[in-house]
Amino acid sequence: FGFRYIYSHPELLSMVIVISLFRFFADMGETLYQPMILAKTNGNSQILGMVEAGGGIGGVVGGLMVTMWGGFKQRSRGILTGFLGTGFSMLILALISIPSVWILLRFTWLFQHPLMISSYMAIWYAKIPHHLQGRVFGADYLIAILVTTCSSLTAGVLSDRIFEPLLKSQYSLPSGSGMALLIGISGIITILVSSKVANFPD
Repeated sequence: FGFRYIYSHPELLSMVIVISLFRFFADMGETLYQPMILAKTNGNSQILGMVEAGGGIGGVVGGLMVTMWGGFKQRSRGILTGFLGTGFSMLILALISIPSVWILLRFTWLFQHPLMISSYMAIWYAKIPHHLQGRVFGADYLIAILVTTCSSLTAGVLSDRIFEPLLKSQYSLPSGSGMALLIGISGIITILVSSKVANFPD
């Protein structure tokens, strides 16, 4: 029922498609940024821990800000902010190899998520009748799990079989460069996908 309901409502279906594209490429960055940092720092777990801490703080600060502020009145603007913030954070993180900048970028990356997710869910709560929300939200959540799983599997195969070997053999670039390239490409696509957010209902 949940899938049929989403399919029969073009506004919801277009949102699911765009959000799924965002999730697919953003989760590629989520999958690869940790091994990329370890590869570029010779396995320095302390640097990775600080980057992770920066991301955790960013998520908490973003959540607190939404709680106190209430979020965007134009909900599509909140989603657009999340798309662009995530995309640019991924792109710059892939281009720069400075740990302090990585920490700042990871903070920015996760800071966007509460803004984006709260805006997205608010649209769904407004559009779907209360007595149908459990089934429709369940279908949307299942789609998210499938997209995230496919993204992680794809990222691993592309990194290990194509990008890392190619850059090492053809261009003699150090370990982590292939993962960085894939994260950067994913960031660019995420930014491009953000152009579709303008069609979301408020």
